[in-house]
Amino acid sequence: EEDEMEEDDLPPEEILYFLHSQLKEKESVATALRRMKADKDISSDQFDAVTTSADKLLAAGYHSVFADRKEAMYAKMKPETRARVAAEEAAATAQQTTANPAAA
Repeated sequence: EEDEMEEDDLPPEEILYFLHSQLKEKESVATALRRMKADKDISSDQFDAVTTSADKLLAAGYHSVFADRKEAMYAKMKPETRARVAAEEAAATAQQTTANPAAA
């Protein structure tokens, strides 16, 4: 219950950040939810978190939240959030390169 309360208090920018992290390249929330529903490795909690987050952004006025692709969500983020995403993606790429040097 404590986690739910914290989740409810997240500002829209943090919810947008979370949703962006759950999408694959060129994927929308609607497409991601279909993918997640078909994937046996995705928990119902994870599916519910994406659905609830998108619903909160919709209620906050982001009317195209279910249709916008990951790249459109990125464009809607504040500059500091985009910088955070870019830093995390760079770190993940560096880690993959270190783990598999032949892929570089």
